[in-house]
Amino acid sequence: MKIKSVFSRLVATAAIGVAIASNCSGSAFAADTSASQTMRQEWMKHHEEMRAEHLKKMAAHIGINASQDADWQAYTAVLMTRPTPAAHPDATADAATIARFHADMAAEHAKRLAALADATSKLQASLSVEQRKKFDEIAHHMMAMHEHRRWHHGWHHHHHRDWHQDSHADHPSTPAN
Repeated sequence: MKIKSVFSRLVATAAIGVAIASNCSGSAFAADTSASQTMRQEWMKHHEEMRAEHLKKMAAHIGINASQDADWQAYTAVLMTRPTPAAHPDATADAATIARFHADMAAEHAKRLAALADATSKLQASLSVEQRKKFDEIAHHMMAMHEHRRWHHGWHHHHHRDWHQDSHADHPSTPAN
């Protein structure tokens, strides 16, 4: 039971790391001061070290052997690749510019997911039946964690939006629904 608990925490942390990596375009660190840049770089380095350690433990759990190492390395390289941060449109951007920004971000995300799907497929083909079962369990757990985070984010966003509209009802830039 203890191994399952440790493994669950490992997978949960890896899932969070993947989510953060796929969503982190620098917006959380918007201030452009040297101190905030230094903190961001330190956090990113620490985060990458944590992710690498979790992937190492995941490989041990799955039982990756020498003949599978090249496929595992290709898979982890895709996971560890950082998205190219795009410059957010400025406050004076028009609706078309904002829409283009989101379309470009979605296209970049789709490209990264396609690369991950290809690497996953190649790795999966090199795994034994037992290894594949463990790998599939990890994937299902990560998907459940993603859905769980999405549900909680949606709830928070919904309530924040309601509060925001109530507290700014007299503000002319707040749309009325």
